[in-house]
Amino acid sequence: MLCLSPSLSEDTTWKLNPVNWSSWTRLTGMSAWVFRFIANCRASREHQLDGRLTPEEIQEVEVRIIRYAQQADFAEELGAIQCNQALPKNSY
Repeated sequence: MLCLSPSLSEDTTWKLNPVNWSSWTRLTGMSAWVFRFIANCRASREHQLDGRLTPEEIQEVEVRIIRYAQQADFAEELGAIQCNQALPKNSY
């Protein structure tokens, strides 16, 4: 059985690079607005959201940012775990 470790898309650059933001609040807020915009573009008019961001939207984007950072920085370890292999020796 061949186990292929999952990888990020070929373009692993951050779309909203955290380095370019002055605070976590600004990064998560703008990211949440972007995700809402995308969701609204895909939704029918009666299912589109408006008004202030909800705490759930902010929390969802925080999880997405953290998950993406973990996948980018620990890709080798995640691949080994998902393939039931030992962690690399150089893993912390």
